[in-house]
Amino acid sequence: MTFFLAPPAKEGAGHVAMGAANSFSVAAKSKHLNEIVYFLNWIHTDPAARQIIVDVTGASPGGDPSLPQPSVKPGSLIEQALEMSATIGAENGQVDFMANTTAGIYAGSIIPESQLLVTSQITGKEFVERVQKFYESEIGG
Repeated sequence: MTFFLAPPAKEGAGHVAMGAANSFSVAAKSKHLNEIVYFLNWIHTDPAARQIIVDVTGASPGGDPSLPQPSVKPGSLIEQALEMSATIGAENGQVDFMANTTAGIYAGSIIPESQLLVTSQITGKEFVERVQKFYESEIGG
């Protein structure tokens, strides 16, 4: 088994991949703002913290793509995923998970249209058209 990045739309262009990075919000008037900022910096930059992220979740630790990757089993799928994650980061090619584009798109369109798609009741083109139409109705476009 192997992972691979989808080829770019134009040969030689950067890759694009969807991801739902952990998003953290901190209230400006937080009583422990310095501690929170310290933690968020630590989790993305400290080698031990980055290793914990990979060991516990199997996910990319995020942070600066030039940082060394945590240790994983050579040849593993996690190793491949980390390499691809670093490529996407270096190319600035991460886009947010499509279910986050509007408040209702996931439950109102992506899930039901995906079910129709995987049961061959609609085509890939119809899936895209239907999700796009729902998106436009949600944003008033």
